[in-house]
Amino acid sequence: MLREELAELWWGRYVESYCHEMLNLVNIVETINPLTVIEIGVKHCGTLLLWERTVPPGEGMVIGVDMTSVEELIGSSGKSTEPPEILPGHGDPRTADFFTMCPSSWVDHAKCTVNPFDPAKSARQIHFAIGDSNSQNVHDQIANILGDRKADFIFHDGGHFGDVPQGDFDNIVQPFLKSGGLFALADTSCEGVKVLYENLPPSPRPVIFVPPNRAGIALWWKP
Repeated sequence: MLREELAELWWGRYVESYCHEMLNLVNIVETINPLTVIEIGVKHCGTLLLWERTVPPGEGMVIGVDMTSVEELIGSSGKSTEPPEILPGHGDPRTADFFTMCPSSWVDHAKCTVNPFDPAKSARQIHFAIGDSNSQNVHDQIANILGDRKADFIFHDGGHFGDVPQGDFDNIVQPFLKSGGLFALADTSCEGVKVLYENLPPSPRPVIFVPPNRAGIALWWKP
């Protein structure tokens, strides 16, 4: 994916990720030619749009896992028609490059409901597993959606604290990610995520961070 493509996808959308970091992650994911992607923590569908573009039309599948209803997820995924009114204030962790790539990402979230993402219009298979990501119900939903498939890539940006990240790893990543598949763990400075990051199982490939390593996205390849 080119910088311009990401900027177009995220134009006006409410996103919190660093654009350069996510662009580098997408380009890494593209090298494995994923057919099936799982995202844990969908929120406003900003990164879901990126994974949709990394899988091929037709057979390509993206599964979003979130506690919010599908209607709310789609309804909050809209595009704003208004330009940004303010730039990041003092102490905002996002730097100027974020707003240079996606300037309208700074609009008020309440305005970002004009053109919601419609999975029904996607050329890929878009599914949602709704509920607590640590629950058996959600694990069963994922298993039913996947059928005989395994995920090529799983992106975790869900619950960050307590034992939630570890539970997601044990019950979603381990059973549903194929051998050799890629797992991306976002926000490794957060308590529960940090514990998981520091205790990832051994892998033939070393754990690395996506540059420029601002949000802290660790990459782990399943043995």
